Amino acid sequence: MWVLLVWLLLITIGNVAPLGASHQKDSKCSYKTGSFSIWWTYDAASNDINFKTMARSESKNYWAGVFFGDDQPMDALGAFVRNERIAVMDGHVVGNGIVQMDNISNVQALTYNMLDGSFVIEFSRPLTTKDPSDVDLSRCTTFFLPYETTCRSQHTNFVKRSDMPVCEYRKGVNTVIWRPVGDNVEFLIQQNAKRGKWWTAIGVGPGMKNMKAAVAFLENGNSSKVSNGRSYVNFAIPKKIFGPYTDNTGCVPLQIAILAAQWVNKYEIRKHEVTPESIRVCGIDQCAAKKTGVSFAIESEPKLEKKDDIVITSEESAEGDVDAALKFDEKQRKCKEESSEMGTSTDMDTKIASQENDTNMEEASGEGSGEEEASGLEEGSAEVESEAGEGEPLSAEDDDEVEITEGAEVPVTVSVQTNVQGRAGDRRSSTTIAKAPTGTPLVLTKTLTKEVSKIIRSGCGKKHKDLFICESYFNNYLFEVSNWAKAHDQILEDHMWKACMLLSLVEKVPSACCTKFKTTCTSFLESLRRRM
Repeated sequence: MWVLLVWLLLITIGNVAPLGASHQKDSKCSYKTGSFSIWWTYDAASNDINFKTMARSESKNYWAGVFFGDDQPMDALGAFVRNERIAVMDGHVVGNGIVQMDNISNVQALTYNMLDGSFVIEFSRPLTTKDPSDVDLSRCTTFFLPYETTCRSQHTNFVKRSDMPVCEYRKGVNTVIWRPVGDNVEFLIQQNAKRGKWWTAIGVGPGMKNMKAAVAFLENGNSSKVSNGRSYVNFAIPKKIFGPYTDNTGCVPLQIAILAAQWVNKYEIRKHEVTPESIRVCGIDQCAAKKTGVSFAIESEPKLEKKDDIVITSEESAEGDVDAALKFDEKQRKCKEESSEMGTSTDMDTKIASQENDTNMEEASGEGSGEEEASGLEEGSAEVESEAGEGEPLSAEDDDEVEITEGAEVPVTVSVQTNVQGRAGDRRSSTTIAKAPTGTPLVLTKTLTKEVSKIIRSGCGKKHKDLFICESYFNNYLFEVSNWAKAHDQILEDHMWKACMLLSLVEKVPSACCTKFKTTCTSFLESLRRRM
């Protein structure tokens, strides 16, 4: 049995000014009925609308809140009460009075309290958001408010959010991705490296009260070292922690605090300087099914393994611009080491395998490629050598070789498979990199492509905008690298150069995801630039 506070009363807000007025003095900023009251104020410092709601019901399960729209309710926010537990809600009306929760919540719970069947909750929402389902509260809009409590024998018309699982969070340059692994949910956090002692946390729960949190204590971005000015944090939270906070739609509230404040002494946390962001996440268990274009596995012999294809479709516009779209092909297959001609002069199948006494390199490339020699480097470093000698530029038509001496005892295979479909025909390139036994150098031979050369020389261009899928593609890629490194008692930063080398070989990815590629692989691109 659910109790629903029915919205029928309409209140029109003329502009932002009334929202900023005191609700005790301005009736336009408050509303009260027998079982429901709400006040709202505008906070200019944060550009948020702060709401305070009071509701009373004899039922253990009910919802109270407010709808926004023009002629009809469109945007919904409020709070659920389930067995005396409160959770904030950010949703939208999809038709026939059905409310569907937004995939990412823009509502932040501030405080709440329950007493004798009544609850008081304060929450906030930005005046404007990037969510197309959210109404712009900076303009004239209509508030749809409840005027009585009604009972229904059936479940109310609130439905769970879309079936697409939410597996990542992005805000500015910060990214959090998660997936279930065994009895845990693993998180990978990417953030800017910040000087000093700072803490980053993931909290499970609707607010600060009774919240379970995992906290990472960072010093200058990392406890060891930082790559490309970015800090990577990887930790796991047991699944049993999520259980008490998961609702009947399979959704759970998370609190994200990225570099929220400093810590002192023996991991004493100071109060957060940046308010943690509350998000409502659904379908965490489905995140395990998301695949990436890179797989890491220990094998007795270096070879390509079964994996997902990354299909890149490019189409030229009337102005000659390329509109590239990346799609993940769910079909898995076995990849062979042998080269396969795809019908164009620029087709390439490069295999790089380390053997005990010799290093064999096979390459079928387009016009202008060749082979050169390189000298061994110390572990963790990589430089580009050009056959032309010092002072001569390394061009997009020249091949560059990188020789890396590692101390691994077990060969490790990293494979990337791409299919490229375009007007010139299909292209396929595959690369296998195997970590060599102790003392045996690993040589990577590959053409410095024109798109990478252009990025190094000219950047991404003023009008460039990464494809939407780029963020998740790179995040999943690095998540796999991080998991592999963690499984082998290593750290992600030690493998970033090789990871970026692989990314640079994937056709169209550097140009279609130029901004993300530059941000992720700054050191790699700089090492190439110094040799050009």
